[in-house]
Amino acid sequence: NDSKDANMFATGRGGPVLGARAIKAILDDLADDEYADSATIRLACVGVRTSDGFDGSGWLDTTVDKMMVPWGREVMAATRWHWDDPPAWAEASGWFKLEQQAIVLDETGEERSYWEERFPLAQLQESRRAKPKAFASQMQNTVVPDEGETFLREWFPGFDNLPEEIAYTLNSWDTAFGSGRNRSYSAGWSAAVTPDLHVYLFGLESAQYPYNILKER
Repeated sequence: NDSKDANMFATGRGGPVLGARAIKAILDDLADDEYADSATIRLACVGVRTSDGFDGSGWLDTTVDKMMVPWGREVMAATRWHWDDPPAWAEASGWFKLEQQAIVLDETGEERSYWEERFPLAQLQESRRAKPKAFASQMQNTVVPDEGETFLREWFPGFDNLPEEIAYTLNSWDTAFGSGRNRSYSAGWSAAVTPDLHVYLFGLESAQYPYNILKER
């Protein structure tokens, strides 16, 4: 670099870089298994996810973005670890994404390895069968919210009291049987439905009940 007083500055995730000024920033693997397991670390890094992306309260917004000069460029190399990880933040911020998956589909719809000589397809498929969740995130860059994609937690706000007018109530059990310490869990729920078809889930039980107690419940 022939720029006057050129220098390089390195720090870890969450480091104090606000006083620096950057033309180029390389963000390398900001997330790991510790990041995936800690809501506190995720909030500190990317902030709170909203319907429009993230709220701007995380380190990437308050510190990294603030040190960039207007003509600067940021590059992120990353493996997906969590639904709310730095790649999700970058994508929500409008970054260009270049993605490489280990197993890809060819023009006929058949699976093939992105690098057959190094990672044979059969080896990748066996790894996917053995550890599907880890393979999906680390080899396919595919992650889902902790609660899944079918039912989102934000759809179920809490309530303090049931409505006065209830059309009917529902009770249902998903029963399981077995004996000893390793018996399966049974789950039961109760819901109240209003005349305008709002559903209030007001009772939930989940336990390893022996048969006589399960029948009593």
